[in-house]
Amino acid sequence: MTAPDSFDPFSAPAPDDLPARATRLATACAVVSMLAANPPSPVLRENLHEGAMTQRWPLRDAASLAGAEELGAAAHESPQAQEADWRELIGPASVTRPVLSALVPQAPPAPAEAEAALPSPSHLALLPHDHLAVVLSRTGSLAVRAVAQPAPSAQTTAFVATVRHLLTPLAPAVSQVLRTQAATHLFHGVASLLDGIAAEASSLAEAVQARGAEGR
Repeated sequence: MTAPDSFDPFSAPAPDDLPARATRLATACAVVSMLAANPPSPVLRENLHEGAMTQRWPLRDAASLAGAEELGAAAHESPQAQEADWRELIGPASVTRPVLSALVPQAPPAPAEAEAALPSPSHLALLPHDHLAVVLSRTGSLAVRAVAQPAPSAQTTAFVATVRHLLTPLAPAVSQVLRTQAATHLFHGVASLLDGIAAEASSLAEAVQARGAEGR
């Protein structure tokens, strides 16, 4: 396992370093969750101009790096165009609002484990439980909690269920909408970032389950 003091933002952690992987996943989830919950903020645009967020994006797979590159290009585009993309493709009046029950109505209901009580940040309190912003927030928070448990636990079960029954059907549907309909680099980038998040969350859920099976 990689030593804690050997953090390298430009390379992925070792596959067996589950805490590092969970932390990076949670960071990526938090950023994209904010973009799904609210229009792009001045703070986000400032971060895009500075470049640190895009150059050191926590997930280092090909899809995530492609998304980060798009975010870098987004630093030079119109804030009005970015806000229009958010309003038309993600906002509450959008026909493609990223809510699982509306965007993927054929998806089976999530089991109780995926609805386990977990406080949401205050800015997400009014959103549906299956809104992308809430699902990403839960995914990141539960990932960190799941890998911190030495044996199978309620947190592990909730993390795996959230990934399988909420994130896995929702993320590609949102990604497809953004990739085909967005006019800005920002939301084309979010599509690729979602692909990276969904893939890493699925991989981490499998690793957490495998570790739990070994510990029995």
